[in-house]
Amino acid sequence: MNKDESIITYHVTQCYLEMARAVYTKWCLPTAKQFSSDRELKTLVGQFSFLIVSLTVIYSYLAIEAWANYYLHEIWRKSRFNSGKKYPAFPQKYRQINEFTKLKDTELKELKERIKVLCDSYQIPRIDRSNPKLWRDFNDLLEETRHFIIHPFPDPKKFQECMEIVQEKHGLRKWSKIAEQVISHFFINKDKKLPNWLRQNEFFAIKGFELVR
Repeated sequence: MNKDESIITYHVTQCYLEMARAVYTKWCLPTAKQFSSDRELKTLVGQFSFLIVSLTVIYSYLAIEAWANYYLHEIWRKSRFNSGKKYPAFPQKYRQINEFTKLKDTELKELKERIKVLCDSYQIPRIDRSNPKLWRDFNDLLEETRHFIIHPFPDPKKFQECMEIVQEKHGLRKWSKIAEQVISHFFINKDKKLPNWLRQNEFFAIKGFELVR
């Protein structure tokens, strides 16, 4: 085995997106007779629902985050060594930063701003201008819901209200679809084609979840 053969290539965006989709699988629920009351059963199912929501929301967001960071790094790296000729629309103030991690100290700490700069740099339509509905979905569902998942509000009534909105109003499959559409916008406009992993999982699937008491 030569040196190149020993190197593992990580498809981070694809892995995150596949995980976000893979959680839509079979639930193995205990029978009602295994519980002392309907309340006990509903409580357990509620915990599991929150688990599934958390997984799909977080991994959908991570897929977009990984995709944006990869291409932003490519633009930043190449623009620093060719006087901006490769990506003339990439702002000069970012080219002058000598460490990629320091971009987080600028407006680019926000994922929304990174996506806008990516679109401008590759000279493709901005999502917020060309597809306002998708942009609203990204902001309202992924940004706000992610905040709810990561920073859960301790008040029981408020928490229940948020969970009902997440599950009933938007539906679980909404989250990975948003990630697919945001990333697809980039590939369609830049490369004129979509990689197959944006349509379906290629690496793995989850066969089911089993609830245990």
